[in-house]
Amino acid sequence: MPSEVAVVPNHAAEVQIPSQLVGQSAPPRNTLLERSYELIGGVGGVRAEPSEVHFAGIARDVDKVATLRLVNASAAPTRMHIHPPSTPFFSMSIVKRGRVMPGMAEELTITFKATDMRHYRDQIRVHTEAGNMVVPLHAYPAIDPTQLPTRVDFGFVALGSVHRRELPIGCGVNVEFEYTLEQLEYSGILGEIEVGPMHGVIPANGHASIALLYSPKRLASARLVLQLRVSQPNFSPHIFEVVGSSQPGDVRKRHLKTLSSTALQPDLAVFAHATAADAEALADGLAADVADADEYGENRGSTLYDDIDGSFAGTATNQMQ
Repeated sequence: MPSEVAVVPNHAAEVQIPSQLVGQSAPPRNTLLERSYELIGGVGGVRAEPSEVHFAGIARDVDKVATLRLVNASAAPTRMHIHPPSTPFFSMSIVKRGRVMPGMAEELTITFKATDMRHYRDQIRVHTEAGNMVVPLHAYPAIDPTQLPTRVDFGFVALGSVHRRELPIGCGVNVEFEYTLEQLEYSGILGEIEVGPMHGVIPANGHASIALLYSPKRLASARLVLQLRVSQPNFSPHIFEVVGSSQPGDVRKRHLKTLSSTALQPDLAVFAHATAADAEALADGLAADVADADEYGENRGSTLYDDIDGSFAGTATNQMQ
């Protein structure tokens, strides 16, 4: 005979419902993240191209994109475990290949978006069978290096004269930079080429001017090689040269040109102080000269015709005789 089952009414049943359905616990451990990532740009047969990713010239709320290739330079297939950046300013997208054959690469697309004008840092960690490595990520404001010249030529300058030029260094972002000029080479007499200031600050959204002075003291050429450094991450020193020359005859040509132009130009001061009566008298004088010339032409013409008629008459008389 089956045992009897006790029935408990609903109002008398006691059910304990937990206050938290899922207990809070720490996320699962990722042992790959706990490893030491010290090598930069490559490990074993895996090479990062480039070894560091730089986003120069950032702007607020503007996306900048760069490509990173992790190349398998070894002779055997390999696998890579790639961990994305940890900050919200950098993001990464990739189409995984799985086993990367020799000569092939994992291609990553890295996107950066700034919220403020400052220097941002992060990294991508890569775990391979041969070891671990990191690829640093940097983003920062920057000046435009393409505006800087590589050569400043004063041309031919006369002895004793001074020519001046301005070299502007512009900054199009809301961040100021410090700059320093360093002399690398110089050929010439001391004081022929002068540059200044040798260090200073490029203001935000402005420009700093560097003065270049050339005053030749001999009939020869002078050359100065300078190196510009800017307090900007990953800035390659900019090298440029300043040259000038002086040759014989420059002073003579300049004075001859001045004298020639002075001799050919009318006396503007006389015309400036001339009155209407002077102008009328000058016009009457010119008209009289023209009338005299016409009268002289008419008289000269009639005399010439009389001479010709006389010569013809004399010839006819002689022939008749």
